[in-house]
Amino acid sequence: MKYFHVYIITICIIISCLNACNVNYGNDNNVVDLTIINGYLPKNSPKTTEAYILNNNNFNKYFSSIKVIPDNDSKIDYSKKLAGAIVLPETRYDTRIILNKAFVTDSILHIQYSVHQVLEKRDYKMKPSRLFTFEANIPAKYVIFEYGDNVIKKPIR
Repeated sequence: MKYFHVYIITICIIISCLNACNVNYGNDNNVVDLTIINGYLPKNSPKTTEAYILNNNNFNKYFSSIKVIPDNDSKIDYSKKLAGAIVLPETRYDTRIILNKAFVTDSILHIQYSVHQVLEKRDYKMKPSRLFTFEANIPAKYVIFEYGDNVIKKPIR
């Protein structure tokens, strides 16, 4: 039974890795499109929530490709796009990070996200993460990752 769950989860990961989606809410000029990246797992396991702005030099430092999926980072044109990531501490619960809204105000990119976790405990641990790209030429110097009262501020460049 334990192997059956691992098999089902592996299939779900592969299917989700093959699907991409964009986050865009509204037609406002301040709204930023985020394109979700699948097929990577975080290399570290932070004790608290971590957020990253990634470029070609540090993407592979923090993330590794899932073996059954071809490398996706070669598809990112880092001259036009930047990558962002949210990584949560290791857990035994199925956890999803949902990107809710992204917009720019006063030279700050705001990325609002939510976390959904199921109540049933698993036999193994996982590192929940969400990777995404956005246009490199957005008019912002900083990014603020917002989840309730949890706010992480990072420079974009």
